Amino acid sequence: MKKMCFAFLVLAFVFGAALVVTADTWHYDFNTPGITGLNEINPTGIPSYSVTGGSLRMNIPSRSGYGYSGYDLCDWVNRDALRFLRSGGAEAFSLETKISTSSTGSPSHTYLSGLYLFSNDGNYYNDLVFAANSTHLKIDRGNGTSTGGGTHPWTDIGSYDSLFLQVLYDGVNSYDFNYKTATGDSWSLLTSFTGFSFDQVGIITKTWYSPSPGVTADFDYLNYNYTVPIPGVLWLLGSGLLGLIGIRKKFQK
Repeated sequence: MKKMCFAFLVLAFVFGAALVVTADTWHYDFNTPGITGLNEINPTGIPSYSVTGGSLRMNIPSRSGYGYSGYDLCDWVNRDALRFLRSGGAEAFSLETKISTSSTGSPSHTYLSGLYLFSNDGNYYNDLVFAANSTHLKIDRGNGTSTGGGTHPWTDIGSYDSLFLQVLYDGVNSYDFNYKTATGDSWSLLTSFTGFSFDQVGIITKTWYSPSPGVTADFDYLNYNYTVPIPGVLWLLGSGLLGLIGIRKKFQK
């Protein structure tokens, strides 16, 4: 029994820092200004961003016309949109974020803000945006000839203060796109796709139309294969209790 208790303590010490081990794991809670590892892409330089107060905020100013070439920050291949990417997607993965958005100007619905899945193969048609405006959710496939139909139709999710988005890949061929509007809710499946492959993943905010709206999007976190760790002290406490129970049983015998 002593040997068993000692083994429990050793395992608790070694594995107490985290519960899940994956091939590649990273996360950002945006509580500090640093976003090391995220690659900023902002071709026009028009949008701005800041990392303060526990969120990464993207600001895209409104535009009253099409006077600036490329100010349509979608272009249906996302080439001018502000986005942040990091290597990932070639393995089984979970990608998750929490966002809140607001917009000004008209039409207020012509924007999307959320998760971005990028394939570095020179074909923008293979990119996916899983994102929302203030009331609707959509999966949009990059396509230079698209007129807005995208990959998945607009889905009414009602008004919300915060939106949680999640992409799950099984490592073989299937992608599940989930969402919820409150922390305690269960994930709702929007749709599933097959036949894609990605090299980088991240977040994006894009606008389109003339005039395009002004958008503020706050991202509270960005997680890749990340589960909030159980503190090591809890593992030690649990294993210690098991040891005490074993010792007590030994003395009772």
